[in-house]
Amino acid sequence: MSKGGQYRIRYHLSLKDDKPYAEYLKNLLIKMNLNPHLFIRDSNNTIDVAVSSIDYINFIKKYLKWNEDKTFSVRLKHTIDNYSIEFLKGFARGLMDTDGFLNPGNAVCACISKKLIDNLSDIFIKFGLSITRSVNIRGGNRRPLYYVRVRRESFEKYIKLIGFSNEYKAQQSNVIIRKD
Repeated sequence: MSKGGQYRIRYHLSLKDDKPYAEYLKNLLIKMNLNPHLFIRDSNNTIDVAVSSIDYINFIKKYLKWNEDKTFSVRLKHTIDNYSIEFLKGFARGLMDTDGFLNPGNAVCACISKKLIDNLSDIFIKFGLSITRSVNIRGGNRRPLYYVRVRRESFEKYIKLIGFSNEYKAQQSNVIIRKD
């Protein structure tokens, strides 16, 4: 794969925690007749799943839009009322699988795209989940980091409605539920 790759999609994951999920993503992309590659960087504890495909980009563009500064502006193409319940569940699950994490008793997603966090918040509210939002204004040249948190009282409902495909996070959530 070339380094330039304007048609490259990369999923950045934790090597320590997300290697099985990276394999899951790779196999999912293969089922879509794509040719994904895994890039492992032990020194950074990262594993990337990368695929270069204009067809895949066009598929993604059916659901998402962004400005020139993709990472900071990515969001759903339409309001959430224009998508099926199953799509919204899958979209939320995929975002939480990659950009989410678990704290004791709650699920959190952090992203530098405020509009993407707005979309996820709207989905959680549509499903009747209790959430809180926050922003971390980071110093220097770093962009603000936006958070949406599924509160403890809605955690089990989140797991039943949306859950995780990422096995590491699914196991962590089971531990949290057992403690409650």
